[in-house]
Amino acid sequence: MYHYLFTNDLRISHLEDSLYEAGICFNTDSVPSASEDKNANNNMNTLGFYFNLTKNSRCSVECSNNNIRKVVLNFIKKFQFPNPRTKESYENTSADGIQIAPMRIILRLLYIMYMQDSSTAYLTRDEIADFIFLIMKWQKQKS
Repeated sequence: MYHYLFTNDLRISHLEDSLYEAGICFNTDSVPSASEDKNANNNMNTLGFYFNLTKNSRCSVECSNNNIRKVVLNFIKKFQFPNPRTKESYENTSADGIQIAPMRIILRLLYIMYMQDSSTAYLTRDEIADFIFLIMKWQKQKS
């Protein structure tokens, strides 16, 4: 079993609104404290970690200007394993032996598949697990 620290803060149905609000709060230095609103504080700080939101950062400015797509694409481009969000998560994913940027590999494969035949350009979860993560782990063990 592979380890991944999943967060509900990245739910697609609310992500655009959440990033917009977080961008404004980071830029105006008004992220609520945990004592004021623990849920909002946790959510915004998690979004801040994943999407590089800090006071007046390029990503927080883009979010506050409602240019969410640019920020999400930046996240996709840079996300990788192991993920250092927490010490325990980093140690668990490091022990799994996976050192990849999964979203970049998946998007590259989907693009290549689409160029070959646009009607069959998809990957299943099992294919991602078996052919991307497992092969990367196997290659790591061989070297």
